[in-house]
Amino acid sequence: MDQVAQDHISGTVHAYADDGEDVVVMEGIEAHQISTSLHGETEAPPIVSAPHWGAHAGFFPFQILNEAPFFDADDIKRMLHLLLLLLLEMQSSYAQVNNNIDDISDQGVTKSWVDKQIQKAQEAGYGVLSPSTCRITVQYNIENRQAAQQKIRVELQGSRLHDMDLTMEKLFKNPLRHTKETLRDSIVSQGLWSLRAKKLLEAAMPILTHTNPQPKILQIGSADGANSTTLTLLELLQPKKGTHLFSTYTYTSTSPDSLKNAEDGFADIRGFEVRSWDAMGGDKNLAQSYDIIVCADVLSTERDTSQDLLHIKQLLRPSGVLILLEALLGQYPDPVASNVLFQSQTPNISKDSLLSIIRDLGFEIPEGDQHKDKVPPILRLRHLNQLESSSSTVSIVTNKENSALIESFKSMLHNSSLPFRTYDAGTCINRPASLPAEGTLIFFLDLERPWIYHLTESEFSALIQLLSTGNTKRPIVWVTSLSQINCNDPRFAMVYGLARTLRSELKTDITIVEVDPGDVTNSDECASSLTRIVQHLPDRCFDGSLDPDFEFAITREHGIVDVIIAQEASDSNQVVFGQEAAGIVTVVGDDVSSFQVGDRVVILSTGKGAVASHLDVLPSSCLRLGEDFAFEAAAAMPLACVAAKFTVGEFGRIASGDVVIVLFTPSDLCLATVELLRKRGAENRFLITSESDRLLLENAFGIAANFIVSNAQDAPSWPKATCMIGFGGPFPDLALQYLSPTGIFLDVLDHPVRAKDCQTLKISASQAHRIVNMQALSHHSPESVQRVWEMCQEYFIGESQPADWARLAKIFKANQVHEAFRAAGGQKNQPTTKVVLQIPTTDPQSDFPVSSVEVMPVSPQFRSDAAYLLVGGLGGIGRAVATWMAEHGAGELIFLSRSAGTGPQVESFLGELRSQGCVVKAVAGSVAVLEDVTKAVIAADRPIAGVFQMSMVLRDNAILRMTYDEWRACIEPKIQGTENLHKALARSSLEFFVLFSSIGGLVGNIGQANYNAANTYLDAFVRYRHNLGLPASVIDIGIMGGIGVIASTGNMQDRAQAAGYHVLCEEHLLEAITISINHSRPGPNPSRDDAYSQLSQMALGLWTEQHLADPSTHVLWKKNAHTSAAHSIHPEALASRTPELSTTKSELASIMTIAKSTPDRLLHEETIRLIGKLLGTAIAQLLALSSAGIGPESGLDDLGLDSLNANELTSWISQHLLVDLPLPDLIQSATIHDLAGKIAGLLKDKFGEARI
Repeated sequence: MDQVAQDHISGTVHAYADDGEDVVVMEGIEAHQISTSLHGETEAPPIVSAPHWGAHAGFFPFQILNEAPFFDADDIKRMLHLLLLLLLEMQSSYAQVNNNIDDISDQGVTKSWVDKQIQKAQEAGYGVLSPSTCRITVQYNIENRQAAQQKIRVELQGSRLHDMDLTMEKLFKNPLRHTKETLRDSIVSQGLWSLRAKKLLEAAMPILTHTNPQPKILQIGSADGANSTTLTLLELLQPKKGTHLFSTYTYTSTSPDSLKNAEDGFADIRGFEVRSWDAMGGDKNLAQSYDIIVCADVLSTERDTSQDLLHIKQLLRPSGVLILLEALLGQYPDPVASNVLFQSQTPNISKDSLLSIIRDLGFEIPEGDQHKDKVPPILRLRHLNQLESSSSTVSIVTNKENSALIESFKSMLHNSSLPFRTYDAGTCINRPASLPAEGTLIFFLDLERPWIYHLTESEFSALIQLLSTGNTKRPIVWVTSLSQINCNDPRFAMVYGLARTLRSELKTDITIVEVDPGDVTNSDECASSLTRIVQHLPDRCFDGSLDPDFEFAITREHGIVDVIIAQEASDSNQVVFGQEAAGIVTVVGDDVSSFQVGDRVVILSTGKGAVASHLDVLPSSCLRLGEDFAFEAAAAMPLACVAAKFTVGEFGRIASGDVVIVLFTPSDLCLATVELLRKRGAENRFLITSESDRLLLENAFGIAANFIVSNAQDAPSWPKATCMIGFGGPFPDLALQYLSPTGIFLDVLDHPVRAKDCQTLKISASQAHRIVNMQALSHHSPESVQRVWEMCQEYFIGESQPADWARLAKIFKANQVHEAFRAAGGQKNQPTTKVVLQIPTTDPQSDFPVSSVEVMPVSPQFRSDAAYLLVGGLGGIGRAVATWMAEHGAGELIFLSRSAGTGPQVESFLGELRSQGCVVKAVAGSVAVLEDVTKAVIAADRPIAGVFQMSMVLRDNAILRMTYDEWRACIEPKIQGTENLHKALARSSLEFFVLFSSIGGLVGNIGQANYNAANTYLDAFVRYRHNLGLPASVIDIGIMGGIGVIASTGNMQDRAQAAGYHVLCEEHLLEAITISINHSRPGPNPSRDDAYSQLSQMALGLWTEQHLADPSTHVLWKKNAHTSAAHSIHPEALASRTPELSTTKSELASIMTIAKSTPDRLLHEETIRLIGKLLGTAIAQLLALSSAGIGPESGLDDLGLDSLNANELTSWISQHLLVDLPLPDLIQSATIHDLAGKIAGLLKDKFGEARI
């Protein structure tokens, strides 16, 4: 069966963690292949990509990788015991050939060494093994030895030492082949140190290559065990076919034999080179050349360690990382065990001496008692701004007077000796001259409402002028609310499209930082991370193959612990963790008659937790589960069902007609209670804390708007309530005035609390306050819980279906327990999240699998009994989609379009659809008008099951010339139109809501700031809908061939293809829609490795068939950090360059050589002509012209270079000639020769100063 997503290549997206904070940056792409059905026998290109967020190396606290004990002390004891047994086995092998031992080369010496090891073990012990234990082991007969080995191996199977056990087994399989030296060195190279080093590299390298997937790597090692480290690194850097996560890998050593072995062993690795360490250590041409340096085994008392480390520092880039594997030596529970297994032929330098040298050289040493006197194995250089205060002022622009985050940020700047000044937004935006000309400019305008969306006409033009920064390159930081990781308002995301366009068109140095301004308790930690980002800005490098990161998000990160206990909210002895489960009965007791093997059941356990691969439970804990009821949904429901019945029936005794006020929170307990209240016929009123709560109540429960308020003061006409129900959150005392004099307030919790943590309510004498605590009830009154549980059978059997609120649970696989704990922690002051663990069956041959696997269909089958709404679906792309839907069973199609019914071509197309048996209706109107959208929804005869939002208005213009009308005309159909669809379909049970966006939003298409801002809104809108538990997905479409705007506009498609863009065909789009539909529903959290990544947002065509290093490749995202993973996809393309491309590469290299060595020659006529030749080739490729007719005196206007093309040419100049040419200078150049002269002058200014 053809797979829709065959393979994927993880990209570069960043998250930074520091003191409980995650700073996350969207920098990567996870590329997927489309079905091979389009490509026959050839491998499909990875043209479907998904944003992928992960840890950023620049901020990640690598010390945490080495803090926790890595090896269990008992496991070390077992491994030493196993080694002793293997030595005894080796001694027995020598005994069997004793008469011929002298005939075997070097075996006499080896036998003597083995005998000595065993004798020493009996006298003084073997590591942590006592002498008596060793003596008993020596006395074992062969059967006992084999039994002991087998027992130890079984015990080590689940430990981190399992890999070492396998290695030892191979090593001792034929022990007579080893000499004393090779045996000892093999044990050392495969011992605990090497295994720990491997595990450290496995944890660190994905973070480092996620941040920079094309690093320059230097490994320094000697002959002892170096190859094992190199193999580990190369496996991590080449995780799968076609992925090459380094630009160069230099292996260096002090040992000639090691260099020879490396040359022979890795000659076939592209980019791998071998050099002598002593020869390259003092090479000044290599200064600051390497991103990652791995020191495997070079520091010893036999060398000048201080000098070696100084050379390492000189070779390391300022943002680079030194991995000092030798720092792992001795960091284990037992120093004797370390001596046994970590022996090296050269004595290592002492820890104290090494720590002193590292600190003196300027490497960061973590502070705190837990790090005292420890050499961290992963080191970074301290930044200059950490060594001395900065003289430039940080200018803070804000429209908010009272902000905990801003005040904390100012305090952090003050503590870091960074001068700052605050400016009012209204003043400085209209009068930019009031701001200083230099220093970082940081905007706090997006904390309360989406400021970009609400821009007025005067603010729009003034803001663009201010952000363009003229000819200066001052850093700008824009602080905004969360929209990429979590989203409560997608309009905040518009700034991404605007900022990306500013970077593409004007090279504006603008960085976006997402924060959660509502998390007041987290303001200090958030301000600390924000300060680190601001301090990081001067250290960025713009001259590499990739630009630095420009987009970050600061999110809270919890430890992998039970959050309730970690917050000291309860007595851990009263916490029953994981009381709910669902599965299949595999064994029944003799006295059980109510269930039999094979029954599907849902369980509520009151005596013990349910996190296990199998459970022994009483029949009273089980309820039958319907055949079509998903286990995952069932497991999420028991506690909430019981809590709702306790609240509404047992304690509240709420009857039909009773007035109930609910302090709403989107938790399963609250939603289950609301559902039961509706069934009882209660008159419900709701106090909410966010607009998303309002939408959830209106859409999922049909609650009238006048029964929902966000402030108790807004409900003066509400009748007095019989009962008021809260769910553990803060309670506004003002709301008590709406509780009747004899009413009861119920606080419903799913975790224990201490009395001092409970809020004191100002209730009157006749009112009551009661806590409904499910954990406490389970502990103190399990019989009452079981009694109520038995009343919940109706939820799970017969016609029952999983409750909608059960879908809010996040599902994790058994190997994602850590991620599940993290998700359960959620955010502080936010409701806890229900998580479900999928525990696989212990027997792979079992007939009773725990859960089924959903297989994605190759082609969708649309419903004949449903209608589908297509907005803007009468253009080229829309017609292709509509025809495809009709061919695959769609019963009714509703078109909402301004061109509906306006011409014979439209009518002819609609007639073709009707001829296929599809009901078709066309509604004339604009999606930006809610009344028109409502009219289209009402027009459907069948229930609407899906929506395609394809509306688009283009008003392209250079950003400095864009008018406010052009800005609004483009964003209204996508932003206001999408909001209108969301509102008009609030009561529809949609299966999918697919938005058509553009990769322009991701990369900042030149001349399309308005379009790009609208598209980044669409990307965030998917996360907004998912937060509400509603379906949505978005496709960021690239260059479409054959259909669509680009295909019908002059030679635009040819020009795009010549620039390196991958041109998509109709089949690509249709298959991508299939994937998108299947990811429209909000899904479970991904694992830690795939954090913040899902295909509900995909980019289609963000790929190039040309190598990104080729000068002929002009794709906008060539240096974009978001798309840096693409540099790792085409290892074979370098060999297939045409002679013309090779010539261009050579000429560029020549110019750079002149610039760096003899910059005065840049102004010579021959150099200017060489630059002009390169410009002519670039312009020909950009405009799809022949380069033969382009010469030095060719006029730029005559060649057809307009303002938008000119922006692309400045990008090419910046990427390949490493200078920023102001756009006016390019436009005012008459000929190519004039332009070349200006560039030569800029190169002279840049590199001439560098030489001085």
